[in-house]
Formats: sequence, C-alpha cells, structure tokens
Amino acid sequence: MFLIKLLNVKVYLNPLFLVIIVLFSLTGMLAEGIILFLIVLFHEFGHIIAAKSLKYDVEKVELLPVGGVAVINQPLEFNGRNEWFIALAGPFNNLMMIALCFAFKDYLSHYQLILNANITLFLFNLLPAFPLDGGRVLRAYLSKKIPLNQANKIAVLMGFFCGILIMLISIYSFWIRAVYALYLLILSAFLVIASQKEYSRSAYSYFNLTLEKKEAPKSKEVLTAQVLMAHCDSIIYNVIKELSTRHISLVVVVDDDGEIIDFVTEYLLLDALKKGKGTASIKTLLY
Repeated sequence: MFLIKLLNVKVYLNPLFLVIIVLFSLTGMLAEGIILFLIVLFHEFGHIIAAKSLKYDVEKVELLPVGGVAVINQPLEFNGRNEWFIALAGPFNNLMMIALCFAFKDYLSHYQLILNANITLFLFNLLPAFPLDGGRVLRAYLSKKIPLNQANKIAVLMGFFCGILIMLISIYSFWIRAVYALYLLILSAFLVIASQKEYSRSAYSYFNLTLEKKEAPKSKEVLTAQVLMAHCDSIIYNVIKELSTRHISLVVVVDDDGEIIDFVTEYLLLDALKKGKGTASIKTLLY
C-alpha cells in the first residue's frame, strides 16, 4: 500500500505492518503502534541516506514490522563494502535514538516504549539472518572468502532457520499466553518467506554481475584476474557458481589427463547461461 514519498523515494506499507497497527488499535494502543511505525521509518531512512551517499538509486521502500526492504536498482551483493555500510546504517539510526532517549528521558512521555522498541529493532536486525541487516553483513563478509553464490546461500539458510526458531518460540508464547506471541509469529513468517524468495532469486544475480564487470576494463588499465580450472565435461552453470564477484575470471579447461585444452572467459560462460545453455558442458563453448 503506497503511503508517502520522501527524499524522492516512494514509501509503501507492507500488509503485515498494517495488521500490527490494527492489532495495536484494537487493544487501545494506537499511539504505541504509531510510535513503532515512526521508529521503523527512521531506521529504514538510515539505509536510504547511506545508499544515496554512495550514489545508488533507491526506487522504493516497503516498511515491515522488523524494518523495511529498500529496492535499489543496482545490485549491492557484488560490492561487499557498500553492502555492509548500507546495512549497518539502519541499526546506527536506532543507536542514535537510544542515545537521545537517555539524553531526553525526562521529557519523553513514552520514554520506555521508544527505548525498548529501538533496542529490540537494533538487536533483532543484527541477527546474521538474511534479509535482516545482520544477514546482509554476513553475506558481504563471506563473499570475501567464498564465491557469492555460497555466501548468499549461507545467509539465506540462516534466515530460514532463524525464522523457524522464532516460530517455535511464538508457539510456546501462545501456550503461555504471552502478549507478544502473534507478533513473533508474524516475524517468523516474514523471515521464512523472505529467505525462500531470496534463495530462488540468487541464481539470477550473475546476469547483473556480467553487466557490472564488463565496464571495468574501460576504467582501469590493469585488472586483477582469478584463474579457475574446470574439466571439459563440467556443466556451465556449476562453473558459473564459482565465479568471483571481485575479479574478472578466466577458466582453464582441461581434459581427463589434466592437459590444457583452451581458456574460457566468464563473459562467454554467462552469455551461454543467458541463452539457455547453462546445463551444457563447458566443452561446447570450445568448438
């Protein structure tokens, strides 16, 4: 649901958040619901300001009970440093709010609520579970050590398992009749669904990788390259999953005896994937 346009960014309200606000209203806590909404909005605009400072084009933001999802036209996952900088900007805003709460606690009518909401949002978003901010930081860190495809899967699986864990906690909370049980259930559903969507989407990230790195040779005289070795019968898609997001990749194709047959560039591999040849062997690109 479209809500407002701020800093030239369209802000949408997720139905889950709307349910939360309605629940607050039905229990006579509408003011608390509005405060929660404003805190989440402030958290998310930390991400927006950080993204814009790095010249990223932020198309829209969808507000969720645990923060929000900013739609950025350029892929963040291929620049780990930028991803963690933008990811941590939201929790940093919560830290500022926590500091302000302590500084002006004698003047705030909802001091405890504002403080607790910011602490909760700060800690929850730092969980190493995608799509939370901590999950994005985890992916950015892992992508320096292992291929992006593997780093993304680990962060996404962490999100899925955290969602399941929170769901189990929410079921127990219903059993003991805790007031936050429904909220936990909604959060767990969000994590599980979002992680599944990202897992399905991740395979297509390499198309963005091609477009981004094809510009590199024009801007630098010398580039750092990664050399991979693959058997001639290796499947193209499996080789692509090992490509580096930091460097141009060159694949050495070898036969059964380990003798070099030829070399294949990452652009040739990705072009084959784009043409629907991802399940073919790499040797089909040599002839």
